[in-house]
Amino acid sequence: MCKHSTVSHQNVTRKMKHVLAGTRNVFDSVLKSRDTVRRVVVTSSIAAVRGTVDPQPPLQGGLYTEEDWNETSSIDSGEGYQRSKVLAEKLVWQIAKENSLSVVTINPGYIIGPVTSARTDAASVQLLKGILEGEQTIFSKANVRYVDVRDVARAHIAAAEQPDAEGRYIICQPQSTPGREVTDILKAAGFVVPDGESHEAFANLDITKLNKGLGIQLTPVPEAFADMARTMVELGVANNSKAGST
Repeated sequence: MCKHSTVSHQNVTRKMKHVLAGTRNVFDSVLKSRDTVRRVVVTSSIAAVRGTVDPQPPLQGGLYTEEDWNETSSIDSGEGYQRSKVLAEKLVWQIAKENSLSVVTINPGYIIGPVTSARTDAASVQLLKGILEGEQTIFSKANVRYVDVRDVARAHIAAAEQPDAEGRYIICQPQSTPGREVTDILKAAGFVVPDGESHEAFANLDITKLNKGLGIQLTPVPEAFADMARTMVELGVANNSKAGST
């Protein structure tokens, strides 16, 4: 193993330790105030359900559900982020069981949607900004399952308020959106962007529990991307030639 790989491995391990320590700190506070806490809603990730590199097959049939856990991601496979999500959520459920806490986790895909400020530190904002300004980014190159930030917010509220909410909830489009489709969406919304890469969309997620259990119907991807691009241009986060001239 080269020196660079060793340092990277150490950095990822250190970040994972921080993630777990942060999770413990939050639940330490919850336990100190448990008389006033009815339920804890935790933001996890679809990465805790399924990995990216050689993922395990679904437990039942051809669709991943809330019963599935990502057992394949590791630092060595280049999926330190995904592994951290798995470990953090498993820690959440361990603490919940040991302390008889009511916990619900929300497991979103890649979050997009309208922005409300001119901040540019979010990865999704940086990636869409790149496309709007003529670059190729993951959004235009990859084949990703997205979810609108407004739907994620609604799911958290529903999970907190509905008495029968329980367990995990996958929240993202069951079908992926290839890069070329993302750029076609932006063009249809009036933006000048380079063509993205073509891929075959795949669908392997079951979001029935979200739809029936929390009553959440997902915002279509075209609406989410169009609203995100529009608000970014309006707030001066991104420049786009055609959008700026209308």
